[in-house]
Amino acid sequence: MMKKWFFTLEGTDKVTGNTPEVGGSWETIDHRGGKNHRVIGEYIEMNRPKKISIYIKNAAV
Repeated sequence: MMKKWFFTLEGTDKVTGNTPEVGGSWETIDHRGGKNHRVIGEYIEMNRPKKISIYIKNAAV
Protein backbone atom coordinates (compact mmCIF):
# COMPACT_ATOMS: atom_id res chain seq x y z
CA MET A 1 0.00 0.00 0.00
CA MET A 2 2.81 2.46 0.83
CA LYS A 3 4.16 2.11 -2.70
CA LYS A 4 0.83 3.39 -4.02
CA TRP A 5 0.87 6.36 -1.61
CA PHE A 6 4.19 7.60 -2.97
CA PHE A 7 3.53 6.78 -6.64
CA THR A 8 6.67 4.68 -6.95
CA LEU A 9 7.28 1.64 -9.12
CA GLU A 10 7.25 -1.94 -7.85
CA GLY A 11 10.76 -2.54 -9.16
CA THR A 12 12.34 0.61 -7.70
CA ASP A 13 10.77 0.99 -4.25
CA LYS A 14 11.71 -0.82 -1.08
CA VAL A 15 9.85 -0.52 2.22
CA THR A 16 12.64 -0.77 4.77
CA GLY A 17 10.61 -0.22 7.90
CA ASN A 18 6.98 0.11 8.87
CA THR A 19 5.33 0.20 12.29
CA PRO A 20 1.69 1.06 11.46
CA GLU A 21 0.50 2.48 14.79
CA VAL A 22 0.15 5.97 16.26
CA GLY A 23 3.69 7.16 17.03
CA GLY A 24 5.13 4.43 14.80
CA SER A 25 7.54 5.21 12.00
CA TRP A 26 8.00 4.16 8.39
CA GLU A 27 10.74 4.41 5.78
CA THR A 28 10.92 3.80 2.05
CA ILE A 29 13.82 4.00 -0.37
CA ASP A 30 13.16 4.47 -4.07
CA HIS A 31 16.13 3.64 -6.32
CA ARG A 32 16.00 5.42 -9.71
CA GLY A 33 18.60 6.71 -12.10
CA GLY A 34 21.42 5.30 -10.01
CA LYS A 35 20.35 7.25 -6.91
CA ASN A 36 18.48 6.35 -3.74
CA HIS A 37 15.66 8.64 -2.61
CA ARG A 38 14.79 8.09 1.06
CA VAL A 39 11.47 9.16 2.59
CA ILE A 40 10.78 8.76 6.29
CA GLY A 41 7.84 9.61 8.48
CA GLU A 42 5.64 8.98 11.47
CA TYR A 43 2.03 7.93 11.96
CA ILE A 44 0.19 10.82 13.65
CA GLU A 45 -3.42 9.60 13.71
CA MET A 46 -5.18 6.38 12.71
CA ASN A 47 -8.92 5.84 12.40
CA ARG A 48 -9.11 2.82 10.12
CA PRO A 49 -10.38 2.60 7.46
CA LYS A 50 -11.42 6.25 7.26
CA LYS A 51 -8.31 8.25 8.08
CA ILE A 52 -4.56 7.91 8.42
CA SER A 53 -2.51 11.04 9.15
CA ILE A 54 1.23 10.84 8.59
CA TYR A 55 4.24 13.12 8.84
CA ILE A 56 6.51 12.97 5.78
CA LYS A 57 10.18 13.95 5.64
CA ASN A 58 12.33 13.65 2.53
CA ALA A 59 15.77 12.60 3.72
CA ALA A 60 18.96 12.60 1.68
CA VAL A 61 20.69 9.24 1.28
